[in-house]
Amino acid sequence: IVALLAVLTFETLQALLIAVVVSLLALVWRASQAKLAVLGRVPDRLDFTDIHRHPENVTLPGLLMVRPENGLFFANAEAFRESIIAELTSNTEPVKAVLLDLGATTDLDVPSADMLGDLGEELRSRDVRFMVMHMITPVKQMLESAGALEKIRPQDIFVEPAEAVLDYLSSQYDDARIL
Repeated sequence: IVALLAVLTFETLQALLIAVVVSLLALVWRASQAKLAVLGRVPDRLDFTDIHRHPENVTLPGLLMVRPENGLFFANAEAFRESIIAELTSNTEPVKAVLLDLGATTDLDVPSADMLGDLGEELRSRDVRFMVMHMITPVKQMLESAGALEKIRPQDIFVEPAEAVLDYLSSQYDDARIL
C-alpha cells in the first residue's frame, strides 16, 4: 500500500526508496517486540515447549523456564528483560531459578550481552538463580568479550534442558526424592 501510494505521489525511484525505508522500519519494529515463551514439560516426556500453545504442559515449581521466540538484539533486549521480570513477579509460586533457553539466538550484540549480564545480577539480588542453556559458540564468545559471562556462574550454563532441570531439582530436593 505504501509503495502504491508513493508511486502515485512521487517519482518511481523516490517511491521505491520510501517503500524500502518503511519496510525496514516495519521489520525492526516487529523484531523489537519481545516474544517470550514460558516452557513447561510435555507430559510423559522430557521435552519442554511453550505452555501458552500447549496448556497441558507441566511447569516445575520454583523454576521459570523461558525462551525468546526471536533472536536477541539491541532493539528488543530491554523489552525481553522486562518480560522475564514480569513473568517472575506474576508467578503464583515464588521463583527460585530462571532458566533461559538461548536456542533461538544465533548471534548476539553487545547491548544484548550487557542485558543478560545485568539480568543475572538483578536476579541474584532477588535471590533467584540465573541458569542458561543451548548457548552456541558465537553467543558464548560475545558474552565473554562483553564481560557478561563473568556475571553468569559456569555451573549455571547447560547444554540440554534435562541436565539443567536435574541440576535445579538436585539443588532443591534430596537425591532419593529426585529418583
